[in-house]
Amino acid sequence: MHYRFGASLLLTAALSLTLIPAVLASGPSATASASCGNLVRQGAYQIKTTRATFTTAKKTVIPQWNKKCGKHPTRSCTLASGYACKGKFDGYEGTTVKCSKGTRRVTWLTT
Repeated sequence: MHYRFGASLLLTAALSLTLIPAVLASGPSATASASCGNLVRQGAYQIKTTRATFTTAKKTVIPQWNKKCGKHPTRSCTLASGYACKGKFDGYEGTTVKCSKGTRRVTWLTT
């Protein structure tokens, strides 16, 4: 009886050691961030994402922000996609916009 218990315990431990690295390697890194470039037609420059995809920034966050918050860029607003955004006037022409949803972030400059 003890032999079977010991063997099943060893088998469970061996499977855990082989599965844990595979699961950890398949997910994104904890600080996955990317510089995505510019969307000139949408007035977004130096786009950066953290734990969000460029597609989400380009097709969801930036267009929704332009439609809902673009006329008053320094006011805080919440987008339909659930991102909370706030803009900060940077000086002569620009505003830095930061949108977040949980740990996901999209940041860009607008004129």
